[in-house]
Amino acid sequence: MFTLYNGKQYQSLKSDSKSKKDNEHVRMNFLEWEKTLDLSGFQMSHTSEELFQNHFKMMNVQQLEHAIDSIEAEMEGTSNSLQPSLSANYYLYRKNAADIQELPVVEYESFLQMVPDTVRQKLISKTLQTVRGGDQAKCTSFTALKTQPR
Repeated sequence: MFTLYNGKQYQSLKSDSKSKKDNEHVRMNFLEWEKTLDLSGFQMSHTSEELFQNHFKMMNVQQLEHAIDSIEAEMEGTSNSLQPSLSANYYLYRKNAADIQELPVVEYESFLQMVPDTVRQKLISKTLQTVRGGDQAKCTSFTALKTQPR
């Protein structure tokens, strides 16, 4: 059941004549109307509460706190069980911190300088093929890159 306020209801009446021009209707104005819908036509069955009882939207604060504690305990247990295998594999590749050297920083003037010579031409060709389907201005800028001396 729901309540409607300040509205109008239109209802067509059945006509005895077969002419479509002779359709009668009733218009009703209302300030407040309590409407009851018959839901039996939907043939709905009662859903089991067990399907939703563990969903966070159905829990009160105490149940949520308990669920959070349970999740945290499960996460800690999982972390503790995984740590030995992760640590063992980690130390296989890293014997000690002194073995790790910092890599030098290399600065490039353009993106193409970062591309190895063996694949540079292929990269430029593929890029040009892709761009030629689009904006012509983009295509000219790639052609300019291709012709620059290394």
